[in-house]
Amino acid sequence: MRQPLGIPCDVIAIRIPIAAASKMKRDGPRDGNSPSATRKEKAMLRFEPNIDRDLEAFGTEISRLEALVADLWHVSIHRRPEHGATRDAPILENWRLAFRPTPCLVGLATGHPKLPGNQREIVTSRLRMLSAQLGLGRTESRWYQLGRPASPVSQDS
Repeated sequence: MRQPLGIPCDVIAIRIPIAAASKMKRDGPRDGNSPSATRKEKAMLRFEPNIDRDLEAFGTEISRLEALVADLWHVSIHRRPEHGATRDAPILENWRLAFRPTPCLVGLATGHPKLPGNQREIVTSRLRMLSAQLGLGRTESRWYQLGRPASPVSQDS
């Protein structure tokens, strides 16, 4: 069964018991001195049919992305952030644009909606979720059905 926005009901149901979003709003962003700043951040969410999901991690990621989507909508309509949204934003001096590596998939794509051709070599956008067991990967832009891997996939990937 799907909700009006096309989100499966069971995905919506996992958001209810998670207090991570309210904790994040209450405590604010992590800084370099907080104990949680030393915790290794997950690069992507793993899911498998026979392994318990880390519901807190899913809930935190959902809340983070919902906040980003809300900001994108507001800026697209009003051409500026919501009043007061940047009041407590950190100041970044001597800043510059840079790029950093993020998890992604590389392989030979067939049936890609924007990159036509068969067995076309591609590099995907940021990988958000991976299930090697189900043969599925979700990037920033779409799901991928995973065929044969180039090499065995470890659980630590």
